Amino acid sequence: MPSSENVAAAIAAAVGGMTATTTLMPLDTIKTRMQSRNDGTASITSTFNDLITEGGIGGLFKGLGLKVGESAITKSMYYYAFLLLGGGNFSSVWGELAAGYVAEVLHLPFTVPLECLANRMQASSKKLSFDQALNEVLQESGPLGLYKGMGAYIGVSLQPAIHFGIFEEIKKRLLGGRTQLTFLESFVYAGFARAVSTMMIYPYIRAKVLCQTSTGKAKSSMEVIGGELKKNGVVGLYAGIKPELIRGVMSTALMLAVKEKINGVVLSMLFRPKAAQALR
Repeated sequence: MPSSENVAAAIAAAVGGMTATTTLMPLDTIKTRMQSRNDGTASITSTFNDLITEGGIGGLFKGLGLKVGESAITKSMYYYAFLLLGGGNFSSVWGELAAGYVAEVLHLPFTVPLECLANRMQASSKKLSFDQALNEVLQESGPLGLYKGMGAYIGVSLQPAIHFGIFEEIKKRLLGGRTQLTFLESFVYAGFARAVSTMMIYPYIRAKVLCQTSTGKAKSSMEVIGGELKKNGVVGLYAGIKPELIRGVMSTALMLAVKEKINGVVLSMLFRPKAAQALR
């Protein structure tokens, strides 16, 4: 695939990611707060009420800037690397999954610290600024504290590989002679793919959030998972999955629907005029 198409896809994915993150930020804050609680008893309604009591409407948008930035970097780097590795053109789903996994791992050194700080801000019952969250993490664990829960990403990184892999397979089968899916097709099938991947990977997602929002000595993801199993059983590993499913399905569906819709527009605006001039 020509590099111009890779860049256009990366830009479209970044715009889609920022759109979805901003739109669904309240739900993202609720699910992070629920996932960070060790008792697993909080409901969506009670968590919403807690956040409103603590900080009003603004409490639902804690860490918005970090989340939007992290989403833009994640989605743009993922799609550029995924396409560069041949994603979307493999004859088997295993090739798509492998390309998706590698593409996801490549952006982690840049995005994990942003997600760690955003999760810390969202999980806190007090209002934390970026500087305060950063100072808390550095005082507790030093610079490596920004990479708390890194082990969990070994499992978490499978999630986008799975849902993008499933989506690309569905897309290839549906397109036929068309160049892109309709907005509704993208929304529905992307949401389905995200739901499947979330159910498969969720214990690692919960372990990641617990690692990043816990204070004191950092624990490995396997220690967190083992501790949660002992304390609350398998049910504890899936605490907070309802808002994760709702937010994840809607976020991925909206992101991919927007990306599919504007990818061609970005390509034609930024690159095709240059190609046309070159032919003159």
